[in-house]
This record gives sequence, C-alpha cells and structure tokens, in this order.
Amino acid sequence: MYYSEFYRFLKRWRQAKRLPPKTAWPPQIFLDDQAWEAVRRLYNFTSLDNNEYETAFFYVGGETFTTGAVRGSNQSVSASHKIQVNFTIDQKFKQYYSTVEVDGNIISKKPIEPSTISAHSEIGFLFNLHTHPLHVNQQGKNTYSFFSSQDVATLLNGDNICAGLITDSLWLICKTDDSLATLGEVGEEVLQQISSSAFAGEEYLEKLIKSQMDNWGLVFYRAKFQEPLTKVN
Repeated sequence: MYYSEFYRFLKRWRQAKRLPPKTAWPPQIFLDDQAWEAVRRLYNFTSLDNNEYETAFFYVGGETFTTGAVRGSNQSVSASHKIQVNFTIDQKFKQYYSTVEVDGNIISKKPIEPSTISAHSEIGFLFNLHTHPLHVNQQGKNTYSFFSSQDVATLLNGDNICAGLITDSLWLICKTDDSLATLGEVGEEVLQQISSSAFAGEEYLEKLIKSQMDNWGLVFYRAKFQEPLTKVN
C-alpha cells in the first residue's frame, strides 16, 4: 500500500470512528520521500544530542503534512500540536487562499476555488513518530529500546490508530478492533522483556514480537530506512 493509499485508509477509519480488523492492515506500506525526510530528520536530531524527538503526521483536505520536531529529554518526549486552516480572500484579484498553520507557524498557503472550501477545511491526525536514543550495551553493541509501556498505553487510550518509533529502523504499531483496552502488568512485563532483548543485541525481535504479542490485537511493522514497512505479525 503506497503512502497516498495509507493516508486514505487511516482517514476512512478515523471518520468511521472505528478500528480496522487485523486483516485490513496491508502486508507492506511504502512511505513517500516527504515521510522519509521527516523520519531521517528526527533520527539525525537524536543522533546529535541523544534526546528523544517527536513529530506528527496529519492531513488537511487532500494533503498530508508534518509538524515541526519537538525536543524532549534523553528518556521521554511529549507534545501536543495545534493545527488550523484559515481562508482569506485577496479583494483586488478576487482570489481565495487556504492557509495551514501548525503550532503558530504558517506551513502552507495556496489559492483555492471558493467551492472547495469545505473540502479544504477537513483536518485530522494520522500518526505520531518519536525517537529513542542509541544505547551501547555491555558487549559494546549499538542497541535501542523498544516501545515503552507508556508509548503503548498512550496509543491504546488515545484517538490515534497507530504510532511510530524511530531507532535504527522505523517501527509502526497499529490498533485493531481486537486491541487490548489496557496493557496491564503482564503487558508491561512483556514490553520490558522485549526492550531487554533489544538492549542485549537480539537480532530477531520480529519473532519475539510475534510469539509474545500476537494475541494483543496489535499490528507491528518494521522498515529499514527508505525500505517498505513490512508487517511483523
């Protein structure tokens, strides 16, 4: 599924106020250059100062955008974004304009036809991405932690359908109509075990996720940079 289709997929389910079944999630997702640029930007920021960073993907009308990068600490990052679209008219030329503003900054301004104002007014979030900094384990290997229990709890308790994590790969975690309502103690322990395995240099996280988390009603994707996101479970 190409990014343009993926955006419409998420948009349809958000508008329906339902979660997709596991079988609806595609085997692969191909992000476009704009999306990978945002991923690479956050990865580079974290590589420079070892802090976590966050950005959000959203849509206005028929276009997708990303917010600016939000800097956190070396252990966490939290952010909320304000997105709005305004319409103005140039009285001299009788031209209408659509202006997209994110966190107080104008990121897009373009001419539109008056008849399309309602279509351009539609705003919705797609997903958030955040980074985890590099960790060097006792064997001297470069490793990264996995989604934390707080990361997953935030997704389960929020309105978003999926969320992303950037390490040396891009991970995407997605909800289904069978997703757990809460993690619980067992879920937190499983995530800690996966992160411990990641820190230890475990190369087969996909197998670990499938064996430990396949019954959680969550779908995981993984991609090396610039490669397709491939469903893990």
